[in-house]
Amino acid sequence: MDNQYMNYQPKPQNKFVTASLILGLLAFITSMFFITPFIFGALSIIFAILSRNGNEKMSGSAIAGIAASIVSMLGVVFMVGMVYYLMFNVPEYREMMNQRYEQMYGQSFDEMLEDMQNGTFDPNSLQPK
Repeated sequence: MDNQYMNYQPKPQNKFVTASLILGLLAFITSMFFITPFIFGALSIIFAILSRNGNEKMSGSAIAGIAASIVSMLGVVFMVGMVYYLMFNVPEYREMMNQRYEQMYGQSFDEMLEDMQNGTFDPNSLQPK
């Protein structure tokens, strides 16, 4: 019996593709933290680029790693931007922040910002109660 599929050799697994996908997923999972999505995301994108062999197209797993990385990094930028917007443009949020800050540190957030602007801020004075 002559079987034409007997000589089929599977394509060797590219370690960079796997690393890109795993790091992209780690970036997505850790997107609630500030720095880790950027570290994992950047490494994922680098490994995805390194996974290309010559003129071959990038594999689907590498593209998925890049997509997860970009989504997580943009998500962090959006969350930080939203907090800054709320903190400096929405009076109700600012008042809530002042109350929480005063409960924790004994001075309001506005007082701390004023001390920073005057150059009299001492980070050691912010000991939680």
